[in-house]
Amino acid sequence: SYFTNEGYFELKIKDLKKEENIEFKSDVAISGELVGWISDNTLIYYGVDYDKNNGLFTFNVETKEEKFLYSLEMGYIEYLKVLEDEIAFIQERGDRNKSLKLITLDGEVQEILEGVSEVKDVAKTDNGIYLLGRVSGNNYSIYKYSDNKFKRLIFDFPKLVNLDKGLSKDENGNLLFMGHDTDYNLNNIYMIEDENISLINSKSSNYYF
Repeated sequence: SYFTNEGYFELKIKDLKKEENIEFKSDVAISGELVGWISDNTLIYYGVDYDKNNGLFTFNVETKEEKFLYSLEMGYIEYLKVLEDEIAFIQERGDRNKSLKLITLDGEVQEILEGVSEVKDVAKTDNGIYLLGRVSGNNYSIYKYSDNKFKRLIFDFPKLVNLDKGLSKDENGNLLFMGHDTDYNLNNIYMIEDENISLINSKSSNYYF
């Protein structure tokens, strides 16, 4: 899936094996580029349809069926990411109060995490849910959600966490991020394992996940 821009963003879908476009007819005005794949044949996206339903929608590329998955009673969604068997999104309610919500693929809300100020990335491992960004009353860092609250994991090692490079995972499911002690534009790679932080690549360079 990709967007074209001819005065407005339009979502396109292409079958790479057959090298042909897939017909995408939608009643939804998709907001920005908040789109992700929740399976091999189903997209999820945020927008508003012709009936003014505000929320998350899905589209099956095989059946060409569009469904209304989750309704927002107020506010809007400003971040969306598929996390394996669930979807993470940030809902802004209009009073600058943001929450990170997790829902299953059938639309059931699993968690509502309040007090989010800004989100750059979200990741999930066997040890929990991690947020790269900032929560209310705190600084930019990496936070772990546990016991119904956020726990800040990084204070001064490293001193600078790169907010633009996002989060990743290694082959064992441990969280990876980039940072540096003196220069934001240089990166080392760090790993979080059981809330312990270790430097796994000490050669500063410009890396990308």
